[in-house]
Amino acid sequence: MSACVASDGVPRQLNVTTGMAYKAASTQNYTFSNPRIGPLGDEEFAESDVCAHRYPLPPCAGAEEVSLTMYRVHSRAEPRSLANRNSGDALGDMAFFCDLAGLDATSLVTKWSVRANSSWGQYGYCLFSGGKNVCYGNTGKHVGRQSALGLGKGAVQGQCSVNDDVGNWLAFPGEGECADGASVGTGGCTWSATAVRTVSAGCIIKDRGLAASCAQDRGHAPMTKSSAIFEAALETADPAKGGCPDAELAEDVVLVV
Repeated sequence: MSACVASDGVPRQLNVTTGMAYKAASTQNYTFSNPRIGPLGDEEFAESDVCAHRYPLPPCAGAEEVSLTMYRVHSRAEPRSLANRNSGDALGDMAFFCDLAGLDATSLVTKWSVRANSSWGQYGYCLFSGGKNVCYGNTGKHVGRQSALGLGKGAVQGQCSVNDDVGNWLAFPGEGECADGASVGTGGCTWSATAVRTVSAGCIIKDRGLAASCAQDRGHAPMTKSSAIFEAALETADPAKGGCPDAELAEDVVLVV
């Protein structure tokens, strides 16, 4: 972090550079003009209308049970679970693979078969904090939803829209997860998920050519060519069909003494 400070003691420029943060390197440069010195009035700290009256946004209308295929990028140390975690559909995950620089090729990608109540709540950002996963900003048991990166043509960051231009991100609150074998709606639960298969991100990026495809797709939504490569890699282990082999997981290893 560096700053340029004028002779009056007021900063005119602030520069911040991070290493890897949220899977990407980041640099921000701020230039300030016409600075004013002095205390701010109370009105400067008043809540906006959205924060005061419309946050969090109410769930979407309708309560159908839907079947979804979702994907999650994770480390080898992380258990395969969607509870209090974020995930994306194939098109939505291109925001990670194509738009965010520095994706770790040693990561894993798991494909999930999901059943969920479609009365989507506001998307929650799920982080590992205090030794556990926590989702911030979502609405109770409702599965949170938004367009990838909150972009695209859908209103209010795509919470209730189709999002066929940029894809979807979902947040799965732990309190909404159905018990093993229970149907969606039992006891008020809103979702259930089954891990289908897990592959190496490196196989998708390098061996199946996703990096090269992303270079062509980037900035031209929808990134359907890249998402098709991604889907094929997790659909089958057959390389002739564009598939990647199953990754070896810590839970699959049995130590014999």
